[in-house]
Amino acid sequence: MNEINKLIFHVDENDSVKRCEYIEPCYGSAFGTYNIINLPDIELHKLFYDFLKKFPQTGPKEEGNDLIFTFYDVDVDLIDSLIERSKLLDEQKRKEKFKDEEIEQEHEDKIQRTNKFKRTAIVSVSAALFLSLAGFYTYKNHNTKDDAKSNEDNVPGIEYNNDEFSKDEHNENNYDYEKNEVLINDNDTQERQTNIDTTDNVIYNKEQNDEISYDDELDNVEVDAVLKLEAEDETAGEKYYVTKQYYYDAISDCAETYGIDPMLALAVATHERGIHRDTVDSGGGLGLFQIQVEGGWNWSGQTIKAYNFKTCEYDSELITTESVSDVFKNIQIGCMMLQNFLIKYNYNVAEAVTAYNYGENYLSMVLNKCSQETGISISDLNNLECLEWLNYRSIISGGDSFYLENVFKYIPNETILNFKKIDGSELNIEYQNTKNLTRSIG
Repeated sequence: MNEINKLIFHVDENDSVKRCEYIEPCYGSAFGTYNIINLPDIELHKLFYDFLKKFPQTGPKEEGNDLIFTFYDVDVDLIDSLIERSKLLDEQKRKEKFKDEEIEQEHEDKIQRTNKFKRTAIVSVSAALFLSLAGFYTYKNHNTKDDAKSNEDNVPGIEYNNDEFSKDEHNENNYDYEKNEVLINDNDTQERQTNIDTTDNVIYNKEQNDEISYDDELDNVEVDAVLKLEAEDETAGEKYYVTKQYYYDAISDCAETYGIDPMLALAVATHERGIHRDTVDSGGGLGLFQIQVEGGWNWSGQTIKAYNFKTCEYDSELITTESVSDVFKNIQIGCMMLQNFLIKYNYNVAEAVTAYNYGENYLSMVLNKCSQETGISISDLNNLECLEWLNYRSIISGGDSFYLENVFKYIPNETILNFKKIDGSELNIEYQNTKNLTRSIG
């Protein structure tokens, strides 16, 4: 692994790219050559997310409050262009700094001359003349643009000097700078990805350059119920892409183990945290699925059970801060919780997902309030297609009133969610985003 090119991005806790480093192997040396890629923030941000989509990588790996993403086997021509642009920007900054120092020195010289004239005026009969000359030499401030700000305003995207890169027998990557896209050979990507060291705490998506695919038999599946929500569509957003890129394989495997549609589990994970961290946040949640381990009410010390459809037995897990700090265990327990809530609410997905955030007691308060105000029975409210209770969620002071919509904004419109029941039956629920439907009709 030390003998291939590495491009390393440091991402802070605000998901901003703070530094980019390039390490090139140097035979006979354990460290190789090291370069800092100094680009404006907006370019580093764009470059990072372009690399996420196109290049094999490991990460995220925690280092203090930062997440470290390492990309391997990066095309050397692309790297050369990045280093060259970085050097040009550094030289430009150096010249600007030198120019500013010259202006400052000139300003100091003028002040000195002015002071000299003032001192002379004390003993000279021509004081008025010298003082007027001093006024002529008074320095006027000039407004100069900051180099980084200047580059931000003028950069429409990532543009580099190299228009075309050469190909060699080991790497057929190209970068189209006109379109700001990395062009890559799919076969080459697949071959190189098999050589990636997976010892880091990272989970790869086997179809990382494609959308998540569904089984052909789901195209003509019979739908048992329809869930209609008015939600934003964030399935093209960076947060959803990063979560899917790094965790979908593990989420999918675990969700299927417990009879949950992987797309629902992925959406919950994306909204809850998006990127796994092994530290407890200010609200008491921990990790990708934000398992509550601290606070007024939490899962710490409790045991959760869920039916494993692969072993046909029940799994039992003790929830501790230490256990859910591990990303795989965090995903497992998150999926086990989802199964519990789905069974509790008879696979009413809207209620089950809301309970994941509210808890059972708060959800019951909302359902009871709705029933009292509208006269709709609790049994009718438990029907997936009766969503009148959504209008009464504001009575809950804790939790996210729009948690349900915030989860489903990470599920594509018209997705059919498939769930397995312990009795051997299956349930297919179609999600319809009425906000998108309204726009398409209008």
